[in-house]
Amino acid sequence: NKARRVADLWRYERDENPDETVGNPAIDSNAVDVLPRGGRLIVADAGNNSILRVKRNGRVSTIVTFPNVPTPGPEGEPIPMQAVPTGVVAGPDKALYVSQLTGFPFPGGGASVFRVNPRTGAYAVYATGFTNVMDLDFAPDGTLYVLEIDADSILGPGTDGGLWKVPAGGGTPEPVTMAPATLSHPGG
Repeated sequence: NKARRVADLWRYERDENPDETVGNPAIDSNAVDVLPRGGRLIVADAGNNSILRVKRNGRVSTIVTFPNVPTPGPEGEPIPMQAVPTGVVAGPDKALYVSQLTGFPFPGGGASVFRVNPRTGAYAVYATGFTNVMDLDFAPDGTLYVLEIDADSILGPGTDGGLWKVPAGGGTPEPVTMAPATLSHPGG
């Protein structure tokens, strides 16, 4: 019946700043999702563009830091778009699956879901073509459901989110059809 501090993620960001190595020198921690796994916690930190591991003793380490991706900005000039990981789940294959919001300029269709090896940090794109993904989860049959906070981009005029399903084992994402205004800026 008592809360206790498990780890200080902001302090880790301040002291280690994992995404400084990929061109993001700002101190920015925004833990968005936590996955309990094997007595440890796996954290998606959108601020430092990393997936972190927290041991029982509170020690924090970086599993993977996602690099910036040069992306055409509003004027056509390349902008180093940050990954902004927002969700982390364990897949049927025991790998980590990570959703990507993306940073500015928040391009439509510019977000992906990454498959991450939890031991090595090696990652690959599992599915792509999403816009501003906020969360994800696997169904018992292995279908991956991907939730967009805003289907026409955070900078777009609409507020409707989107829901997609990716077939078990990967493949082409399919939208889940819903009536307009069913999902207004969903968070998870």
